[in-house]
Amino acid sequence: MALNSRTIAAALALCILCSATLLSFSGLTLFRTGEFSLAVLTDDYILRITRFSLWQAFLSALISTVAAIPIARALFYFRASGSSRWLLHLSLLAFVMPTLILITGLVILLGPKGLITPLLEHWLPHWNLYGLNGILIAHVYLNLPFAVRSLYLRLQQIPEASWRLTEQFRLPWWQIWRQVEWPILRPTLLLVGGFIFMLCFNSFAIVLALGGGPRATTLEVAIYQALKYDFNMNEALLLAWLQLILSGSVLLLVNLSGRISWLNHPSIHQTVQPPKRLRQWIWMPLVHTVFWLFLLSPIVAIVLRLLSQDLNNLNSTAIIRATGWSLLFALVSATLATILGWALLLPVRFFRNRHNRTRQHLLEWIATHTLPLPAMVISVGIFIVVISRGWLEHSQPLWIIWINAVIACPFVISQLKPSLFTFDLLYQRQLQNWRPSAWQQTWVEFKYLRTILIQTFALAWVLCLGDVAVFSIFGDNEIATLPWLIYQFAGSYQMYNAAFASTCLLLICAISIILMERYHGENGK
Repeated sequence: MALNSRTIAAALALCILCSATLLSFSGLTLFRTGEFSLAVLTDDYILRITRFSLWQAFLSALISTVAAIPIARALFYFRASGSSRWLLHLSLLAFVMPTLILITGLVILLGPKGLITPLLEHWLPHWNLYGLNGILIAHVYLNLPFAVRSLYLRLQQIPEASWRLTEQFRLPWWQIWRQVEWPILRPTLLLVGGFIFMLCFNSFAIVLALGGGPRATTLEVAIYQALKYDFNMNEALLLAWLQLILSGSVLLLVNLSGRISWLNHPSIHQTVQPPKRLRQWIWMPLVHTVFWLFLLSPIVAIVLRLLSQDLNNLNSTAIIRATGWSLLFALVSATLATILGWALLLPVRFFRNRHNRTRQHLLEWIATHTLPLPAMVISVGIFIVVISRGWLEHSQPLWIIWINAVIACPFVISQLKPSLFTFDLLYQRQLQNWRPSAWQQTWVEFKYLRTILIQTFALAWVLCLGDVAVFSIFGDNEIATLPWLIYQFAGSYQMYNAAFASTCLLLICAISIILMERYHGENGK
């Protein structure tokens, strides 16, 4: 690549990204406060939290994936209805929703004084939200919509000729499932399940808030407790390495299995519709309705709690201040992540256009290498270096912004890459003949990418808004964000304040998702 402003931008972006990883690994590798032995891995406590981490992730992935099959089929068969379209939007919102909103809704709904807790205790005398019950419910709520959307998009890839044949031969529903639907869903199920397993294995806020004690502790929460409560650096480092190795192995297996499409804009209209039998007209609307109730119930619970009290009990000062910090952190982090993602793809595109696949794939891996790194692991490694060198004082916002941008980068790249590759195919030859300056070419790309950039920024914005892991390490009460304030309110049973703060955060996320879907739809036209 010739040395110009675009080359410098790519090099700077690589430095910003890789320096976070190098700093984190230096903290994980070089720091010592005493004897460090791998024999600790045989400790009963370490083995117990590792087993629980794997077990809760497996159950969450299994339930989410299996339950998604009938729901995705119901949405697919009745996709022309306005209800299905809104349900797909709600599914996307539920998947990217900050976890503390969901936790607030679940506590209001199913907690010790929950709205439907008396009914549950009638049927389940020993019901308790805290522990494995709450963790599974929260994980399924967040990940089931992702699985539904992914399987729904796979069903849309069934050729119309297949539906014509099923109608022509009047195949029964079980033959349609066996011959048409199952072959296209089967390769995706393991991929979706593996991805959900990784997300649940790396879960932090849900286990921190709903774990309920040492019996329901995962590796991420144990890292946080070792660092923040006990200041046991050796234990935090060991757990961080264990977390990294296990999550990285799962992600490697998922990547080898293929690629998941879940943000593609769903197509509602199709020339040939799949045949609907009487049985489907009965049970599919029922599944449809149950899924609506499942997704809306925590949100409705929050709204009902808001309506049950007056504003005199509201801690408005703390909520307004936390909203300001959340918007600031998310705005700067998402902007930085979007710019970094665009710049990191410059050398990837350069070598792709010259058919140098080896360097292209190497640079793609470097650009997205933070994806398997849990936010807690990155934060702990950097925190250890920062605190040991005395860099933390008055600089917490900078570390929070930087780490969140680095974590969001792989998601930005996955969204921008297809559009930039298409741009190169369409206009690379004309640009070579025109020979524009670096700024002119960037402006041309910006005009082409405008809608996808807005959609990508909205995704990064929502991801950064919901951060808890990074803030739990670097933040404090002076710069508390909305998710952290919600956690504090819910932990002290100030559920009205938690509900109001959750509503503010939910409205911000909902507006972002609506814009993201709108611009994604326009970009797909």
